[in-house]
Amino acid sequence: MKFHAYFFLKTRFTIFLFLNSLCLLFSHSAWSHTTANHFFDLELDSQIFNGEILLAIPDIAHAIGLDANKNDVVTWNEITQSKNQINTYVYSHLKINVSSTTATKNCVLPDFSYALKDLSDSTYLSLEFKNACSFKELDKFESLTIKDSLFFEYDDQHKGILNFIHQNHSSAFIFTKDNNDLSIDLKDMSKQSAVKSAVISFMHEGMVHIWSGYDHLVFLLALILPIFSISTARFSHQFIDLVKIITAFSVAHSLTLSSVIFKWITIPSRIVESLIALSVIIAGLNVIWPIFKHKTWLVGLGFGLIHGFGFASAIGDLDWQQGQVLLNVFSFNVGVEIGQIVVVIFILPLLWSLKKSKKIDTLLNPILGATITGFGAFWLFERLI
Repeated sequence: MKFHAYFFLKTRFTIFLFLNSLCLLFSHSAWSHTTANHFFDLELDSQIFNGEILLAIPDIAHAIGLDANKNDVVTWNEITQSKNQINTYVYSHLKINVSSTTATKNCVLPDFSYALKDLSDSTYLSLEFKNACSFKELDKFESLTIKDSLFFEYDDQHKGILNFIHQNHSSAFIFTKDNNDLSIDLKDMSKQSAVKSAVISFMHEGMVHIWSGYDHLVFLLALILPIFSISTARFSHQFIDLVKIITAFSVAHSLTLSSVIFKWITIPSRIVESLIALSVIIAGLNVIWPIFKHKTWLVGLGFGLIHGFGFASAIGDLDWQQGQVLLNVFSFNVGVEIGQIVVVIFILPLLWSLKKSKKIDTLLNPILGATITGFGAFWLFERLI
């Protein structure tokens, strides 16, 4: 009789928390992370720049109001009629300066050649230019500075990914709202310096992506919590389960991340983001009513495959050299793993202390499980409409 009463009260309490979580989430839609990027290929050949800028149609539409008739569909005609506005916006948010031993010059980009390109997450507007910034009065270029602030005024999570080619070396750089200035020493464009810059940039991006991707963090927390609700388990057993979960999740998302980058598999981003939200719901329910128990690592393995597609959205769709792709994917993965380990190290002592005080089953799990499920339900609703 006592068991039935406890189960009834726990269920009522959980439903109450779940509904309150939904109300909280509907007033904070910005908590789910975005996946917008723009891409910039720039080649310096004999002191002449050639390049291509790829801008997602929804981003440029939001920036300058492309949808003239307000029907939520941007047509090619609307794009071509807005060329002057688009060019002005790009010119004002993308600055290139070149320096020699004698002077520094501002590189004014020429008129763009317009085209559309379909990438995995959206249709992009391609702005291609050739034979730009030929300064005959300058000696050999020694350094290059680029300031890229495209769309950062609208989206804090937006990123610009640069692929810079010079002297047969390809270097990758990432622009963010807080780090949108880049200086390149053209005298030191060796393969070693290119590798170093790529490793640092993509490791940093991997860590930032896991820390700012709230759905990934919430899912990771939901995987860990049930381990500490098993009252008979020793700490050594719980630690082994934790290692299994982190390893399974890491292996799984590494596989799908690589498969997307190498273009072996392509899934529309809307489906991926919806499946990630669904994984959060299932993991949250497992916190309230542990179904998988010591098999939670299987959940991490299965849904880790889905989250890998989400990670790929941060660096995908770039036409890098083969060796550069491997380096960037590896560095990004290392950054993600470091980010996960930092999160686990931070919350592990807290969970263990709550476990010892026996509050994790009676208080923490129902509250966090309902809140996590609420997160997932809201994200799923948001991504399906």
